[in-house]
Amino acid sequence: RAERKAGDAKAALEDLDSAVRTNPRSYLPWAERGDFYTASADIPRALDDYNHAIKIETKNALLYENRAAALNAQGDHAGAMADYGRAIVLEPNESLSYLNRARLYLASGQFEPAISDLSEVIRIDPNASFAPAYAARERLLVTRDPQVALVELNHAIQLDPKSPALKGRAALNLSLGRIDDAIRDFSRAIEMDGTDSSIYLDRGAAYAKRGDLQSAVRDYSRSIELAPQSVAAHFDRAVAYAGWRHPDEALQDFAAVLQLDPANTGALLARGNIYYDQGKFAAAFDDYSQSLSRDPNQAVALFDRALAAERLGRHQDAEKDRAKAISLDPALGLGKSRK
Repeated sequence: RAERKAGDAKAALEDLDSAVRTNPRSYLPWAERGDFYTASADIPRALDDYNHAIKIETKNALLYENRAAALNAQGDHAGAMADYGRAIVLEPNESLSYLNRARLYLASGQFEPAISDLSEVIRIDPNASFAPAYAARERLLVTRDPQVALVELNHAIQLDPKSPALKGRAALNLSLGRIDDAIRDFSRAIEMDGTDSSIYLDRGAAYAKRGDLQSAVRDYSRSIELAPQSVAAHFDRAVAYAGWRHPDEALQDFAAVLQLDPANTGALLARGNIYYDQGKFAAAFDDYSQSLSRDPNQAVALFDRALAAERLGRHQDAEKDRAKAISLDPALGLGKSRK
């Protein structure tokens, strides 16, 4: 079968070569051969053919659209953006060029023009299944106007119930404190794709916010099964275990975090707190010290190390750490020991 496919491709290319030789002044054979090369991932030859075609026919939006795709595949994002712009000038009511250019703007961090292009997509085809456009626009709007973002997401999901916007709406609901709505959307997203570890991680965060730490641990564990190297999943499960009063399991997860990310100051600080609460003050002092060796201006770590130092009878060290902690964060002057 592979040999037959190779033979078919060779025959197709021979036909396209013949068409170019027979009618070199027509843009069409050049464009069709460019499409063939693009599909074959031979981008330099595709670009040569598109360039020939555009020299012959300068007013064809599809030629610029196709050359833009080839330029993007080659890594020339600025060139691709320019060609999408030319296509838009020629066909201002064609949504695909706006959508593709918006994706390039998003990738380069140019959010304002991305919003503009995505708005054009919606204006041109408001009832089509362009849920990705709504979802992308939501990502830009969410930090500035969550209510507008929610309208966009609802529209996207109405158009396509299996849209990635479902996950976006769940995250937005979580940020707005609508925990039950967030869990409902995350659960629907899991029904559609149960292999995405990030959805379990996010639903676990929602359960944790609701105070259902057992369900949170269950979701974090599933996330870890799917992505064993996930620092975030191990860390969040450790925090949930600690809150659920399972310190030994929390310590195991913090150890996993530090194996994956030895410079994780948050894990060192949190593990130090567990050791402190267990009365293991020397171990706590060591973890606080390791965290401070990576970032010596952590006010909370300094204050907690001062508490551990006091328990170890190192009163001068404790006073020194406490003074520096309070100089960094005066609110810590009201703090008390952990026990």
